[in-house]
Parts: sequence; C-alpha cells; structure tokens
Amino acid sequence: MQKYHPGLRIAELTLVRLLARGGMSQVWQASRNSESVVLKIFCRDDNWNAAECEECQRYFENEAQWLMKLRHPSLVRGLGSLGTQSPPITMIEFIEGESLRTWMDGNTGRRSLALFQRLARGVTEAVKYIHEQCLMHRDVKPSNVMVTPALSTRLIDLQFVRESPPTFQALDRPMSTGIGAWAFAAPELIDGLEMRYDARVDIYSLGALLIELLTGRPPRRLPPIACRSDVPHALSSLLWEMVDERPENRPGWGDIAPILLPLE
Repeated sequence: MQKYHPGLRIAELTLVRLLARGGMSQVWQASRNSESVVLKIFCRDDNWNAAECEECQRYFENEAQWLMKLRHPSLVRGLGSLGTQSPPITMIEFIEGESLRTWMDGNTGRRSLALFQRLARGVTEAVKYIHEQCLMHRDVKPSNVMVTPALSTRLIDLQFVRESPPTFQALDRPMSTGIGAWAFAAPELIDGLEMRYDARVDIYSLGALLIELLTGRPPRRLPPIACRSDVPHALSSLLWEMVDERPENRPGWGDIAPILLPLE
C-alpha cells in the first residue's frame, strides 16, 4: 500500500497535511501553485475481502461523480479526478475552517438564536437542494459539515448520495452500519431489517443535528420535547417533528423552509 506523507508529490500537487482518515480513504490538504485543494485518496483496507473492496470503491467513485454534478453555494465543490491514478484520487475544493463537530466541541456555551440560525442556514439549504434534485445524502451529521471563519456552513462528503425512491422502498444500506453516527441516523436505518427508507432519513438527520446545535445534545440524549425557553414554539416544534421516529410524521420542505430558511 502506498504510504502518504507531507511533501509527497502526486501529479502536480504536493501533500501538505492529513486532514482526516476514514474507513475507505485518506483526506489530504495539498498545494498546487500556491493554491490549496483537497485530495481524497481511496485506501484499501488489508482486511477487506474482494466484495467489500468493490463496494467501498463503488461508494468512492459515486462521490466523485456527484461532486462534479451538484453545484450549490452551501455544498462542497468537486474539481475532478486525477486521471488514471491508482488508487483513485478525487480533487475537491479546500474549505477554510473546521467541521461543525469540532466547532461545537470548542464552543460549548449557550449559543444565541441568531448564531444558531446563521449556522443552520447553509446545511439546511444544501440538504434542500439535494432533495430538489431527487437525491438523498444519507450521511448528514456534524462531522460532514464545515464551518467557515465567516460562520457559514457547507455540507461535505457525498459518498452515500443516491437517487431517492418515489415511495418508501427497500434500499441498500451503506457500509459501516451507521450511515451517519447512531445519534443522527434515522430509526429506519438502524432498526429496519429490509432497510425500507427514502429521503426522509435526511430530514431526521438534519433535525438531530440542529437540535444538538441549539441545545448542546443530540435528541436521543434529551428528554422528549426538551428545548430552550427562549426558542420560539414554531422552531422547537418543527425540530422535534423532524426527528419523529415515524417517517410519515416528519415535515416536508413546505413546512421546514419558512421557519429554517426565512427570506432575508
């Protein structure tokens, strides 16, 4: 297996620092003519069998395709693949900042409602845009959201994006059980043996993320209906409806957008 390290040159790029190491890839900041980009490098685990390797590479290539097709200001932007490199390498724009998970862990005090609304807007817009393309993200969680120095948010990591079925259908379950961490995955992704779900899994995950952003804890660690006394009833009710265990009870964008994406 190729060993990667700062200073290593790949094509016309030089690796600068390791940003993240996931189950199927390493993510590096790289430079090219003083410009920073991100390289996502497929890394095969020696413990994978042939079927697991094929499945992981399919998810990796799936992300590369969607990164080039989807374009929205609140969504990470793909810059293409590095030719015929082996293993596959995807080039992505470099977003200055830190993940929402890191930001929340470092900002544990009470957050103003105005700050919540500012941080919530970008990720909400990104999920709404993905659904408008008849797709679903399937991995909305704080570690997949970047917070910029200007406190805007961008949704990243598109490896599990796929077409959303028109009805509640049995679908594949992405690798590593938790498409999304347990605290943010919809119940139908955790409990359903047949994995019957649709884009409403993203509504649940977005609601869980926003509840933690607002209260400091994800909904599965809060008593039902618990929220802050200064939060408008309409917002509090909406967030808890978004994490209803029954998909049919979760609100649609006609109810979500007026509250989370009011006209500015």
